[in-house]
Amino acid sequence: EKAKVVRFFTYWNDSKRVDVDLHAQMFDKDRKAVHIGWNGDFRNMATAMSGDLTVSNSAEYIDVDLTSPDAPELVMFNIHDYHSQNGRFSDIRTCF
Repeated sequence: EKAKVVRFFTYWNDSKRVDVDLHAQMFDKDRKAVHIGWNGDFRNMATAMSGDLTVSNSAEYIDVDLTSPDAPELVMFNIHDYHSQNGRFSDIRTCF
């Protein structure tokens, strides 16, 4: 109840190229859908993404400003391991 901003965050590091992607699917009070992510908007509906990073020793985040009148009614966050060898987070040396 006291939160003003929610941050969905990931950091990764590996000796090989890694691409971890964050996404948020959101809906406003009228059920209008908005997608934030590497293949969508980077800023919309009181939500902002850091951008799409595709190298190791990187971090991505998505922030949702809960105090904004444009804040979404519903947010669904997801994360994808886009580029590791087997597509498993356990294959990345450091990922949290």
